[in-house]
Formats: sequence, C-alpha cells, structure tokens
Amino acid sequence: MTASNVEIGPFPTPAIQEAVLYKSRQALIPVSVLRLVTADSEYQFGFNPWIQMERHLLFQFNTEEVTLKRSTFSLMVRVAVLAYLISWLWRRF
Repeated sequence: MTASNVEIGPFPTPAIQEAVLYKSRQALIPVSVLRLVTADSEYQFGFNPWIQMERHLLFQFNTEEVTLKRSTFSLMVRVAVLAYLISWLWRRF
C-alpha cells in the first residue's frame, strides 16, 4: 500500500478517488469492509475480525458505522432452529 495505490494481486490499482472503511458487528464478531472507488472500478475487501485495518492504511479514508440487515430467509432459519431446540429440550426433559 502507498498513499495513493493499493496493490491487489499482480496488478496495482489506479489512484483511489474514495475510500470508506465500514465497521459493524455480526452477532458478537466485529466486521470491517474497505470500499475503494477508482476512476474505472470499485473494490471491496473484507477483513478478519482481529485485524484493525485502520492502523495499516496509508491513505485517507472515512469510517462509517453501519448496521447489518437480516434477510427474511435468515430470520426464518433462526426461528426454525429455535423451534427445533425448544422441541428437543421439551422431549428430552
């Protein structure tokens, strides 16, 4: 990384026009995604929870706290798992 470029794989990206580091939590796990906008493309990078990416970035960026939305499917799966666990516990004890 340099002040104006990020090298991705074997090719360097053009000058960065906009950089935003999105931070959120998924359950209890911190999540961060870096969005880079260039003249011709947009890139998004997800980072492991233990990496504090803002310490390593060598260029200016904005930080935004966001709330992750849950899909209807995700909610249905959660309800089904909870119902199964309650049923299992009811029969077990």
